[in-house]
Amino acid sequence: MIYLLITTMPGYEKEAKYEILDILLGRTTSKIEVLSISKGTLLIKVVDEGEQELARVLGYLKETPTRYIIKIIPFMKILEGRNLSEIISETIKLCSKHLKPHTSFRVRCKIRGRKDLSKTQLEREIGRIILEKFKDRDIKVQLKNPDIQIRIETLNDYVLIGIVRREHIVRKKSKWNTFG
Repeated sequence: MIYLLITTMPGYEKEAKYEILDILLGRTTSKIEVLSISKGTLLIKVVDEGEQELARVLGYLKETPTRYIIKIIPFMKILEGRNLSEIISETIKLCSKHLKPHTSFRVRCKIRGRKDLSKTQLEREIGRIILEKFKDRDIKVQLKNPDIQIRIETLNDYVLIGIVRREHIVRKKSKWNTFG
């Protein structure tokens, strides 16, 4: 299962929703469910049938021209509520599965909606804990061009957590985003 955070210009969420459904329906056997729509964002759940299907879904989204979709970011885990210890715990669980030895990483957080968490504090705390927990894997923090990004984004009462490579983030050329 994967969650896709889709960004669009505020006021065009409905158009972006139909655009994403139009791209995916009929091209994939995955079940697609829209979980949340808020100002400038959509959260979509894709129940996939493995890594190959996930790669296919991301491929369709990357290749197909869009008018309203600006960016698509995949996430692996979704939490309801903003419990800091739960966010840290789930991030560590994902890292234990996906963080390979001799890997560089950075933690990136984006707070959408309520600003009850500090982006910078969250990035630093999670980065510190990851370095401490996985010191035997010889990993290092690299803020520019890391091997992977540990992404945490809040959207209303959801917290999304993902471990992604730069190429997994789909940046679209929309009518608003002409610079890529």
